[in-house]
Amino acid sequence: MHTADITNPQRIRGLAAYDLFNPELEKKLIAVCRRTAEHLDVQTVMVTAVLDSATAFVATNHHEDGVPIDVSDAPNEISLCPILVRTREPYVVDDLTTHPEHATNLLVEAGVMQAYAGVPVILPSGDVLGSFSAASPEPHHFTDADIATLTATVDEIIELIREYEFARQH
Repeated sequence: MHTADITNPQRIRGLAAYDLFNPELEKKLIAVCRRTAEHLDVQTVMVTAVLDSATAFVATNHHEDGVPIDVSDAPNEISLCPILVRTREPYVVDDLTTHPEHATNLLVEAGVMQAYAGVPVILPSGDVLGSFSAASPEPHHFTDADIATLTATVDEIIELIREYEFARQH
C-alpha cells in the first residue's frame, strides 16, 4: 500500500495551485454534493482539502448561499479524510461506533458522524487534494454501487477544480 505524508511541502504547494475557495467553484461543487447526497440517501456529502494540520471543507451539501451550515474545518486528528491522502484508496466504515480505531473519535462520540465512505480526489499533478465523501449521523451500509458513484463523480470534481487552476486563470 502506498502511503503519503500529508505534511509534505510539495503536496501542499500542489494544492495551492488551485483557487479552491473561489465562490463560483464552490457553487458548482455544492450542486455536485447535493446531487450525490440525494442519490446516496445520506445526510452529508463533502469535498475536502486535507492540509498539513486540518481538513478544510471545500464544499458540502449543507452550504446555503455560500455559507456552510453545521460544518466547520476539522483538525486532522479527528478527520477521516487524511486516511485517503495517505493510502490513495477508498475508505469505508459502515458503523464507526464499533470500529476499534474510530469509536472514540470526538465526532463519533458526539453523534455527528457514525458512518463514512470516501474516495480520494487526486489532482492532475498526482497530489491528493483530500476526499469526496459521504457521512451519516447513524450507521449506514455503503454498497459497492455507492462507492462506484463517489468514484465516478470524482472525475467531474477534478474537471471543475481544473477550471480554477491559477495558471489557467491568467
